This record gives sequence, structure tokens and C-alpha cells, in this order.
Amino acid sequence: MTVIIKIFLLLFVVLPIVSTAAVPGESGPSSQPASLSETIENAVILNGKSLLVEGELIGEPLAATDGYWLNILENGCPLAVFVPTPATDTGVFEPCRLLGGNHLRTGHFIRVTGKFNRVCVQHGGDLDLHADGVEMTALPSPRTISVTRRQLCFLALQAVMALVLYCLYKKTAGK
Repeated sequence: MTVIIKIFLLLFVVLPIVSTAAVPGESGPSSQPASLSETIENAVILNGKSLLVEGELIGEPLAATDGYWLNILENGCPLAVFVPTPATDTGVFEPCRLLGGNHLRTGHFIRVTGKFNRVCVQHGGDLDLHADGVEMTALPSPRTISVTRRQLCFLALQAVMALVLYCLYKKTAGK
């Protein structure tokens, strides 16, 4: 295939299909939250747009001089959310009452609307979402932790290896 035909196909077949594909949050926040993975994949297109996202709060809210930082997770994809002080002054949103998830419990599930920034000049050039509104959608719940037989065998093997190494250390340290 010649180079001219490849360029023709690229310009008139592939690009029009890609440019008309639906992008989450492109027309502004809707009632359906945007997927965090799709949001990050389409960061260039969504830069400066207003989005609605939701996910599990991971870690604890971090106080900053002009607001709070939250980290949310959806399907293994995290996103930093900045909640400015005016949003916290209203009394509707109290970040200190939110619990982040850990290995023992899930965190609060929250829905956030705000402006998406691919490169946030205000916060050192990082990808983030500046929240206009935060809404709690679900409370934390305990996680069930299951230990498999394979994990127990591996733990026993490690304990035996540690004991052998300790005995060797004591034997050589005594000389």
C-alpha cells in the first residue's frame, strides 16, 4: 500500500471516527458519573471541563492551606480531588468526618462535581479535579479478609526459613 493511500485512509476514515466518538464529560456534568480510567485516558480532551465522578475515598482527607485533598478510587484507578475552603465553609461538606478505606474497611463512597485539570498550575502541574460539590453516596463497611491454604503454607515456609537463618546467625556469631 502506498504512502498516499495510507494518509488518505488516516485523514478521511480513521480520524472522523475517532473525533465523533463519545468522550465522558464532554458536554458537561451529567447525571451519570464519568469513569475515572476513561477520564484519565481522555485527559487532553477533558482538560478544563466540568465532570461528575464517583468512587471510594482512599486514605484520609488531607488539610491544605486553602482546602482539603481527597483521593478517590474507582476500579483500581485513583484521582486526586481538591476541595477548596469555600466549599467546606458551607457546613454541607465536612472532610474531617469522612473515613478513607484501608485493608480492614471500605472508605466512604463520594460523588464529586468539579473542574478537571490535566496539568494544574495551582498544584504543581499534577492531574486533579477541583471540586465544586461533594456528596456522600455510601458509608464505610468492613472488608472480609480470606486467607487461602496457599498463603498459610507460604507463611509457614517463611517462618521456618527465618528460624533457620536465626540459628545460623547465632551459631556464627558465637565463634
